[in-house]
Amino acid sequence: MNVLILSHMFPTTPGSAKGIFVLEQTRALRKLGVNCTLVAPVPWVPRLFRGSSWGRNYQNIPRRTNVDGLYVECPPVLSFPGAALFSLSGLTHYLSCRATVRRIVRSRRIDLIHAHTILPDGFAALLLARQLHIPLVCTLHGSDVKLYPRRSRAIAATTRWALQRIEHLVAVSDDVAKAALFLGARCKPLVVHNGADRDSFQPRAKVASRTALGLPLEKKVVLFVGNLIPLKGADLLIRAMAQMKSEAVLVLVGDGPLRSDLATLANQLGIESLFVGARQHSEIPLWLTAADCLVLPSLSEGLPAVLPEAMLCRTPIVASAVGGTPEIIRNGETGQLVPPSNIDELSLAIASVLSAEPARNAFVLDRAQKLAQESLTWEINAHRTLELYEAALAHYAFQVSEVMPALNL
Repeated sequence: MNVLILSHMFPTTPGSAKGIFVLEQTRALRKLGVNCTLVAPVPWVPRLFRGSSWGRNYQNIPRRTNVDGLYVECPPVLSFPGAALFSLSGLTHYLSCRATVRRIVRSRRIDLIHAHTILPDGFAALLLARQLHIPLVCTLHGSDVKLYPRRSRAIAATTRWALQRIEHLVAVSDDVAKAALFLGARCKPLVVHNGADRDSFQPRAKVASRTALGLPLEKKVVLFVGNLIPLKGADLLIRAMAQMKSEAVLVLVGDGPLRSDLATLANQLGIESLFVGARQHSEIPLWLTAADCLVLPSLSEGLPAVLPEAMLCRTPIVASAVGGTPEIIRNGETGQLVPPSNIDELSLAIASVLSAEPARNAFVLDRAQKLAQESLTWEINAHRTLELYEAALAHYAFQVSEVMPALNL
C-alpha cells in the first residue's frame, strides 16, 4: 500500500521534537509494509516578517529532504504569524501543495492520503483527494477541533465544512472524538490513542540517567516536558512547587515564548529550577528515567505522547484531568489526576508521589507500564491505523463499483 501523508507538523529537521508523533506513527506503519511519502508544507514568510523570530525559523528548510529514510517534500505556503488569516490556511495549503501532491500521486501510485489535523491539512487534503479520486483519512489531534474553532466564526465554519465531508476520521482520544461530533462530523471518528516506542522508552537506572545528564543524585527531581506556552500550565507547576516548600529540583524540558517569564517566576518564588530548552526526542528517555515524577499541568490536551512514554519508563505521573489524559491516567491506579488550574491539589499530588512508600509507587507503576505495553505503543497504533486504511480503500472501491454501472448506462 502506498500512502501520502500530509502534515504541516512533520519534523522536517532530524532530531526535532515538533510533530514527532507523526514521524513515530509513520515509522511504525513502514514496519507493517506501508510505503509512506511525506508532504510537509512549510511557511513561506512574507518579507515584512522575515526578520522576526517566527520568520527566521523557516528560512533554511530545504524543499526536499530525507528524514529517517523517508522522502519528504516541503512545498512553501504563504503564512502569517499567530492566528492571522488562519481560516484561509486550508485553502492556501491546497493551492501550494496541489502540484506537488498531483505529481507524487501519479509517480508513486498513491492509494490513499492521510492528513494530520483538520485545518489546514485535512481541508487541503479533502480538495486534493476529490480531484485525484483517491480516499482520504484524517487524524484529529485535539486543538484543531477543541481550541481553534473558538478563535473565530470563520475558523469554526471552515472546520465544520471539512468535518462534514471527510468520510474517515481518526481521533487521538474519546474526548477529541466527542468534540468533532459536536462540530457536526460526518462520521464517528475511530479512536486510536497515541503511543510510545517500546524499544526506546524502557526503565533505566536513575543514577545512570542523572549522571549522564549532570543532575544531582541526592535531590528529588520533578520533570516537565512540553512547550512553554500558556496552555501547558508550567506557571501553575512553579507555583505548586513553591507551596510544597520542598528541596526538589524542577527540570523543564522544552522551549517557547514564556521561557523568560517562567524563569523569572521561579527565581522570585525561590524554586531551584533548570530550564534545559528543547531536546532531541531520542534524549527524552534519559530525562524521564532520571525524574522522580513527571508533571503535566495542562489546561487542554488531545492525548500527549509523553504520557505513554513515561508509563513505559516507569516514571510516576501527576497530570491535570483534561482532554484524553483521564482515558489512560486513572487516578490512583496508573498515576495521579488533579483538576486543571488547581494549584493546591497539584501541590498535594506532587508531594504525595515524592513521599510515597516504594510499594505504593510500584503498584501504580506496574499498572501503568502494563497498560502502556498492552495498548499504548506505536506498533498497536499502526495496526489500527492500517485497518482503517484498508476499510477506507474497500469503501472507496465499493463506491466506484456502484457508480460505474450507472455511468455505463
